[in-house]
Amino acid sequence: MSTGCTSPACIFDAASLKQEIKIEQHATSYKWLGNNSVVGKLDKVDHFSLQQWSCNHFSRQLVLTANQNLSDEQVNDTVLKAIAWAIPLEIQSTLSSELTQTPIKTNQLPYLRQIKSIEFDELYIKAGKSEGLTRIEIQFVKS
Repeated sequence: MSTGCTSPACIFDAASLKQEIKIEQHATSYKWLGNNSVVGKLDKVDHFSLQQWSCNHFSRQLVLTANQNLSDEQVNDTVLKAIAWAIPLEIQSTLSSELTQTPIKTNQLPYLRQIKSIEFDELYIKAGKSEGLTRIEIQFVKS
């Protein structure tokens, strides 16, 4: 999987991300790291990070990490709620539909759904478990 643009010419527009996601309405605590990412805590999520970058592509990555033993329903509900505030509107229904049709099952990790789309070069949801942590990643790349 692509990790996005690594070129030094990549530009981040912090103002648009800050205005778009209204993080203070969703996070129990958060901190902006420089101009390219925000990290914090959510209900049922011990840590989240959200990054956005732009160069040859426009990309955003959301990572949720929980060390609690969440049920499948709690995991999927938490991811759906995060999609609603962290992911652009034009992608939300595609991701929500994919997660509803093929939900994450914590006893069947790793989980990977690469979603085919003519609008996006890359769009995926993946989840895994390691050392008692459940990590869920959502990323898209658009030319």
